Amino acid sequence: MDIKEITQLLFNFDNESLLIFKQGYTLGILVVTGLTISYLFLRLTYKIFKATQRKCNGITIHYGQGQLSITTNAISDLIKSAKNSFKAIDISKVEILKHKKNYIINLQIIFDMSGGKLTDQIILLEQKIKNDLRTVFGIDNVSNINIKLKKTVGTPEPQEILMDTTHVLTPAPEQEPSFTEEKETKATPITEETTPVKDDAETETQEEKSSENF
Repeated sequence: MDIKEITQLLFNFDNESLLIFKQGYTLGILVVTGLTISYLFLRLTYKIFKATQRKCNGITIHYGQGQLSITTNAISDLIKSAKNSFKAIDISKVEILKHKKNYIINLQIIFDMSGGKLTDQIILLEQKIKNDLRTVFGIDNVSNINIKLKKTVGTPEPQEILMDTTHVLTPAPEQEPSFTEEKETKATPITEETTPVKDDAETETQEEKSSENF
């Protein structure tokens, strides 16, 4: 069966169910073909990009009518000296790649977790390396510095755990008596029952009258 017969079989619509099946089958073939082409294109692009990045033994600087070749070992020594400013970072490996007219530096580091936050220190390390290369060797065509964390040592410093006080119930404050209540309290006198005290003279007079009657 050749391609022509297959094509006629696929597009020979006898009934509705066969039409749906053939359309789905054709669509599946187109999708698989498109994905395969996309994968091959991306793979080829990646290989071309990697081919433009080749490992080199140093960086060459052109000046006047000559050129200066700085070896990887010299650059590596300068880069590793930056660890004096970063006690928690140890640079274990330096690799230099050339990409067109620029250079890419790949680093492998060992990080001491007791030294704080890694990402903040890496940003500062990258800035220092580029500045040192520019100041000491005059190298200003390093486009990227890629850092790979090879190993960690030490333990992180304990962090103080803050209590969430947003949902803590607080007792209601005691209410002070209002001015009207205080006024009413002061205005109410405390009354005590008093018994009249009779005079001694009055008592004697009453006793004399009672004796005369007898």
